[in-house]
Amino acid sequence: MNFSSLFRGLSNFQLPYSIENEPYHKTAQWQLFEARSKKPETLDKHVTVFRPIEGADRRFIFNDLRCAKRIRFPGLCNVLDVINGGNGTTIDENTVSLDSLLIVTEYVQPVDSKLTLSPEAICMGIWDLCQAVGLLESKFLIGNLSHRSVFYNESGEWVLFGLECCMLAEDANQQTDQYIFEVERFTGNRLKGTLEKWDMMCLGQTLMDLLPKSGGIPKDLKPLIQKQSTSGSLDATTFLKSLQNTKIWKESKTIVENYAHLKELHIANDKEKMETLIQFNIAIRDHIINKVQDSRQWLQNFTPGFLNNLIIPELCSSITWMSTQQAIYQGNIVISLALLLEYIVAMKCHSLQINTLLWGMWKLADREIRCLLLMHCHGLLNDSTNDNKNDFQFSDKIFPFFLQGLIDSEESLRLLTLRNIPYIVELLTERQLNNELLRSIAKTQVDPSVKVRTETLLVVSRIAPQLTALSNRDGVLATIFTKSLKDPETETRLAALYGLEQCLSLFGSDVIANKIMSVIAPGLLDSDSGIRITARNLFDKYLKNLEIAAIEKFGKIDNDIELPNLKKFNRSKVIEVKEMDNMCIEFLNCLNISNMNLNSDISRPTLREMSPIQKTTGETKLSMPMISHTSSKKPTVVDHTKADTWNDDDNGWDDFDEIASDDDKIEPPTTTTTTTTASTPADNGVGDDDDDDDGWDAADW
Repeated sequence: MNFSSLFRGLSNFQLPYSIENEPYHKTAQWQLFEARSKKPETLDKHVTVFRPIEGADRRFIFNDLRCAKRIRFPGLCNVLDVINGGNGTTIDENTVSLDSLLIVTEYVQPVDSKLTLSPEAICMGIWDLCQAVGLLESKFLIGNLSHRSVFYNESGEWVLFGLECCMLAEDANQQTDQYIFEVERFTGNRLKGTLEKWDMMCLGQTLMDLLPKSGGIPKDLKPLIQKQSTSGSLDATTFLKSLQNTKIWKESKTIVENYAHLKELHIANDKEKMETLIQFNIAIRDHIINKVQDSRQWLQNFTPGFLNNLIIPELCSSITWMSTQQAIYQGNIVISLALLLEYIVAMKCHSLQINTLLWGMWKLADREIRCLLLMHCHGLLNDSTNDNKNDFQFSDKIFPFFLQGLIDSEESLRLLTLRNIPYIVELLTERQLNNELLRSIAKTQVDPSVKVRTETLLVVSRIAPQLTALSNRDGVLATIFTKSLKDPETETRLAALYGLEQCLSLFGSDVIANKIMSVIAPGLLDSDSGIRITARNLFDKYLKNLEIAAIEKFGKIDNDIELPNLKKFNRSKVIEVKEMDNMCIEFLNCLNISNMNLNSDISRPTLREMSPIQKTTGETKLSMPMISHTSSKKPTVVDHTKADTWNDDDNGWDDFDEIASDDDKIEPPTTTTTTTTASTPADNGVGDDDDDDDGWDAADW
């Protein structure tokens, strides 16, 4: 339905509601559309627009319209506006077109199979229905009461709409036959008994049709409802009293009685509101303790809107008022807040009013209140959408007060605070995470309580994947677990090993090899056998992880590869002496000295060729480099006090320049003729044929 085109012909009229095009429900005469108000005073208010269906009976429609506008009893759907497409608001029943007639009411939905109501909620709904019918029956005849006439509003109250056959009892009795004819024409059923009994039979039949769709008829109530639907012998008030004498109703009595008082909250002052809400909360608490196994599921089975839109807003206002006089109403604040938090978590309810109240509660120094907030903190955050979490402003409004729980002198508060940390990490800024939170965790790691120290490690292992903002996450985790593995308590050391096991997937292979293996290793020498076994198993897991990483990095090892033999490095003293002797022999064999001419050049091995591993053969002898006997290099005087030796600082030799190698370029030997002269006093009797003695002359040898 295009409502814009419907009113396009009006010169100075603008429809003050934004209406959906498709109806969400239909009755015998009406179709219901969801809409939003565009009026400044009720901007964006959720409303329902009733529009006659195609082919609706004009007489029934206008009778319903008159009743909706004139009868203002509790329990009837609240009419906000009536709009006529002809001239805006003036209704002329003779000229108005049904196509342009709109009745705007509070937002309502049908009581149908979409609901799953608890017995307590059903009793509250029956109470609403009987109260409304009881008020009407004193002056009116309803005529067409049925399950299609029953709706519930945003506060969870059952209300009536659709009084197409309703008429003043005095007028109906004056034209009984005509009235009966109209009722039978509308309902399609033959009217039984008197007009008064007919309405009471309709009440019973309405409950028989309605309750099985929305949770079932309680066993104790079914016989009474069936009797009422067939005889209609009891008026609405008497019928309600008979239901109240059943067992199921007595179990719900305090809740239903308090529900009756809750409907009058809008006319009560602050103190009266507080007292009414306290009584209702006590009734809810007692019922949860004595009758209910799953309290949150039970709370969800009230009529939608009852807790969200009636109880929670009023309770927020009441707690805010009591907080101004905290010394007087401390006990009331605690019980009210406890139930409020249960309602909020069960219904997943979020609003600015709730957030404002909770911000104020976190600032209070009372430990009972702090304990309640901590117990429900995860529930408030766990099921919230991202938008709701942002609106909650945890990092700005609550985190500074939340952190105080880690330094509280009460152990239970420190534990509760720790257990909520995994739910708040994603809400913190990088500064709060790196500086404030981790510093506080470092303090709880050395807490006097073993439970707190153990819980700290469990929390760290849970939040580790969320610490991606830390540049040195691996180092932080390694430090935490290393420290706790030195804890005197076995439980704490086991928790540290558990944390390392949970964080296995977070560490890279390099980190595992260089840091984590050394963290686990001390556990292999722990005094507790359980710790040693656990550490060994964990060590094997990390080792296997390294092996997998090595295969991924370097490839799988071939089965036919020849593994290095480490035994070749095993030398006994006898073998070592023998190798040294062989090296001396090989060295002597490498000296190529001519028997005919001692002044010829001498070939000598390099240091590499003197290695005990190098085996010199005949071929290698021939290829060994020769050192010229007439070398131009002067002998070097070595100062042993300044000689290059092993440097402890750099773990290496200082200078490799004087060590010969195979790559050294040595001039080939040349044949020279030398004349042997006698030694003179100047050379101290030492025969030397050149001034550049390199220390390896044959005469010296």
